[in-house]
Amino acid sequence: MKTVFIFSHSQQIKWYAVFAKAIKDCLPNANIVLFVHGKDDCLYADQFPVYDTVIDLIHDFTFDPMLTLGDLTISSSIVELESDLGISFYWEDMKVDRWIRAKDDPSFSIQYINHAFGIFNELYRRYRPVLGFGESTMAIYRLAHHTFDRDKLPYIAPISARYTARFYFEDDWYWSWNNCLNLYEDYMKKGIPDDLVDITEDLYQELAIRGTKPVAFENFTKDNEESYTPLKITNISLIFGVLKNLRSLKSDYFKNNIRYSIIERSIIEKVVRVFKNYYDHFKYSRLVTNKVLVNQSYSIYFLHYQPEYTVDSLGKFYHDQINLISNIASSLPADQLLYVKEHPAMIGLRDSKYYQQILKHTNVVLLHHGIDSLKLIREAKIVFSIVGTVGLEAIFNRVPAIMFGRYAFSNIGTCTFCDNVWELNKLIRHKLEYKGDDVIINISKALLAAKYTGSYPGKIPLSADTIDPFYADKEQLVLISEAMKMELTLRGII
Repeated sequence: MKTVFIFSHSQQIKWYAVFAKAIKDCLPNANIVLFVHGKDDCLYADQFPVYDTVIDLIHDFTFDPMLTLGDLTISSSIVELESDLGISFYWEDMKVDRWIRAKDDPSFSIQYINHAFGIFNELYRRYRPVLGFGESTMAIYRLAHHTFDRDKLPYIAPISARYTARFYFEDDWYWSWNNCLNLYEDYMKKGIPDDLVDITEDLYQELAIRGTKPVAFENFTKDNEESYTPLKITNISLIFGVLKNLRSLKSDYFKNNIRYSIIERSIIEKVVRVFKNYYDHFKYSRLVTNKVLVNQSYSIYFLHYQPEYTVDSLGKFYHDQINLISNIASSLPADQLLYVKEHPAMIGLRDSKYYQQILKHTNVVLLHHGIDSLKLIREAKIVFSIVGTVGLEAIFNRVPAIMFGRYAFSNIGTCTFCDNVWELNKLIRHKLEYKGDDVIINISKALLAAKYTGSYPGKIPLSADTIDPFYADKEQLVLISEAMKMELTLRGII
């Protein structure tokens, strides 16, 4: 009997159950072991019979606040894992875990990781899983991923193809999507296969010519109002709804469960946070402009949602966006502004001082999030991003782009990966010399064809409100099952 480990939490448990069912369809006798955090997630997971065993990684964990760093040692198994792989990752994994970051207690972090990894490691040795499946956003799940890497076993996660209702399975830390890039290089040399020409042309026309937004952004709504909207009845009712649904949790439950690091412990804290978000939204609205200056040369940086894996892990040395914007602004020519545009999902979540820090640079202008991004990209001299869809949109529109995260498409077409901030000034000057050519059209189409061929049909959830429809869609279940069968076959598991 083959065992598969799945790593998940909260609502993700539900849509991962679709993939677990697909694994069962391919491997009828497979033993599915799900790893979660806390009794709540265990009870939720029990609703889905496809999970044969549910493991609580913090079962019996009790944080001892009296222990200091001087009293603690890192698990020898973790030290050995780093040694086996020949790389250091422990503190990096801690850094990108937003729950640990919110806890802001090194003693807790070490005690928790030692405990959780001990549970995982014992079960890993017992079951000898053939596949790891799930996320790599929590430090303990990243350690699990490293363990599979050491033993040269696949650890995969479903990732949206973004521009179509398709997805692929990624197993690389930097989202290199090797299958897609290999196809891309093949299509550039030999041409796009005949059966893909029409599909690719339609995609290109949709994205590059008509400027249709990626599937990934379908859940973001944009407020195009020029001024800040006063407090409305709907806002007040939302606040009362938050208070009504606030769960009264015991202090020890908060103390011992890393997943509740980012949740307020009292009604007062939650009320304060809600009003603080509203105040920051108000301050933000006073700092942004919704007018792009006419006849003014500019480049643009799109702020990322944060904390987020793409920024804090793939972005690595550039995850401090205020500092990154400062370096970009300082490296631009004297006749150029830097527009900065906020991610729509972050409105009201960043402290207003964050934007004030950004605006300390004389040549930086903060744009309203409702301004059309595609129009901004098409008129920009350079598009800057850590890792983001805007880089691909820059390629499609033959606009130079500089990326600061190492991922699949950061060095293709008009995109260039900046691996040395000391050379940013020269890189910017080089990009400004680019005049545009038709070769980029061929690159764009080859890339779109590769993304299409290198992915599977299936529109996986991109937000919480798309989970239930996905889970209930029988057609999607068939697509996922077929995709999983092909993927497991390619990896030699079946």
